[in-house]
Amino acid sequence: ALTSAARAKISRISEFAERSSRRLKKLMVEDEKAYSRLSRALAKKAANKTRLYKNAAAVPLEACVVIQKALKKCEELSVYRKASIASDLVEAALILEAAFLSAKLNVEINLDGIKDIIYTRKVRKALSGLSASVGDRHLFFHR
Repeated sequence: ALTSAARAKISRISEFAERSSRRLKKLMVEDEKAYSRLSRALAKKAANKTRLYKNAAAVPLEACVVIQKALKKCEELSVYRKASIASDLVEAALILEAAFLSAKLNVEINLDGIKDIIYTRKVRKALSGLSASVGDRHLFFHR
């Protein structure tokens, strides 16, 4: 049986998951809008696209942050796992890892269009840190 502290922690993780899901859905819409604005500017051969590329990179970068935090919550949740939900945790981690890699690729593609070296280095450093903490987390939950 779970202690009241454990139940409270699981409840907080569940609430975090709901908030994260809502935020990621909003980010999908924002990403589509950012891409549309950038795409239109590219079609018109607009002069200064740096701001648009930065906006297009910022959205999936935020998604990477949310996803990385969700993976940490999966790890916290794994302490309370039962054998019957172990595969669910592994599957959730795999899906989160795939989402992270997709968002990371999106950021990297947009960074290629940005001439601001200081900005791109800063974003790549942040992305590298996030990537290091994501890794193959699903392997941890499988044990």
